[in-house]
Amino acid sequence: MEHAPAPQPDAPAAPRPRSNRGFWTLAGGFLVAAIVVAVGAVVTRPDPLSRDVATNLDAAADAAQIVRDERGTWSAATPEELGVVDLQLRFVEGTVASNDPMTISVAGTDGRWLGVARADDGVCRAIEVDDTGRTRSDLPQVDPCSANATAAFPGGGGLAR
Repeated sequence: MEHAPAPQPDAPAAPRPRSNRGFWTLAGGFLVAAIVVAVGAVVTRPDPLSRDVATNLDAAADAAQIVRDERGTWSAATPEELGVVDLQLRFVEGTVASNDPMTISVAGTDGRWLGVARADDGVCRAIEVDDTGRTRSDLPQVDPCSANATAAFPGGGGLAR
């Protein structure tokens, strides 16, 4: 009768080379995360030109508030009066168009004041101020970019209200 061969003791396995798979998995994950963060930062960053226009419109509104506080009415915030308060910006009548972020077309009534400027990206931006606060608007369809044209535009400043 034949006997089954006796089991051989397990021969020692050849040592496996160490793997860098864990390192590369982590490194790849960090690389993907860094790319996502970089793309997100570029895509969601504010437009610096628009920020300049918003800053200029806020400065113009601050100047209009000073004139209104001194004179008692928003209509007193004319280009001449505003130019005395803020020497950095160029203020023009509401019939004159703004063609750059530093030129603010202004118009005022007893109840409210409107400042309009064209950003370098071509969008006409407006800020309306009254006794209750400020309202900002982007009005890409307005041409010319003037306070009077914006006031007549639906949703644009509302001086015609």
